[in-house]
Amino acid sequence: MSVNVRGRLVALLCGAALLGPAWADGKSTLDQVLKNPGVWNQMCSPGEPKPWSELPFPGYHRSWTDQPLSPQNVQKLRADRARVLKSISAKLDQITPALVKNESDELADRPPGGEAAAKVDQTLELCCMALLDLNGSEDLPALLRLESALAQKAKYAAPRWKNPEYHFTYLRHVQVLATMGGLLHNEGSAGVSGMKSPSTLTRAARNRIVEAARRQVASGHYKGVAAMPANPDYR
Repeated sequence: MSVNVRGRLVALLCGAALLGPAWADGKSTLDQVLKNPGVWNQMCSPGEPKPWSELPFPGYHRSWTDQPLSPQNVQKLRADRARVLKSISAKLDQITPALVKNESDELADRPPGGEAAAKVDQTLELCCMALLDLNGSEDLPALLRLESALAQKAKYAAPRWKNPEYHFTYLRHVQVLATMGGLLHNEGSAGVSGMKSPSTLTRAARNRIVEAARRQVASGHYKGVAAMPANPDYR
């Protein structure tokens, strides 16, 4: 995505409360946090440019430095962990088609799809941050489903890529893989042991994370709360 296109998206993100009524009905903790994640809408400050090929491990921090989950919201998510994880799984399934479209548009260097597209991207980022802070390994099946859809548009699978080498936000596929990697790291998965920090987005790295996630799911064993960080990282 060009800098000008990214700039327009920054302006859009800063101009409205993007996770409003379209995604929140006020009935669940997750919806309340999606509607008002914290202090992100009070100023505009994009993160530092990063190589498209960077795969942060384990886990990752949000690209937009002014959009953290507030400490109060992290505590709300932790207090309602089981229900929040079920809500995140359903939300990821719900927004998968829109995320795939956004990824396709970005890889083709097409302008973002307006406020609706930005809302979907924000929802993904917030859900990934929540999963990392909650050690939500139980949602690996939902992440695997989303990753499988995004992998069809993977950057490493596009030899005619013409976009700039650097971008200001991680691609959606990278966000999902990094979240899976962070959860597997918390679980002590041998499949991701020894991965560099950060890693590089290659087909081999993708397959390594996905195969480790599948084995974790097949085992049916999750550390869950036991491996949840004692001190949340307000990403």
